[in-house]
Amino acid sequence: MNTIISNSDSLLKKVNLPIEFLSNKKGLTTAVQISYNEWLKFVKEYLRYKEYYEMKNKLTQAFVEIKETQKGLKKEKTLSEFLNEC
Repeated sequence: MNTIISNSDSLLKKVNLPIEFLSNKKGLTTAVQISYNEWLKFVKEYLRYKEYYEMKNKLTQAFVEIKETQKGLKKEKTLSEFLNEC
């Protein structure tokens, strides 16, 4: 039978979600439970961060390519070539 235990982990307190922990008969945490509305907010925020980091990585790669082109390590592309990649 699972029982609900309190949120005592300092890392999880930083998450700022009302979380319920489920444990087994041995007292080992086996699952967490949050409300559906909190889950929706969490997913929305997660997707926003994921999109941010994907864009950041693409921009970082673009700047690396610019530097390589400026150093002569990579061939310059025409606007047509660039647009055909997209």
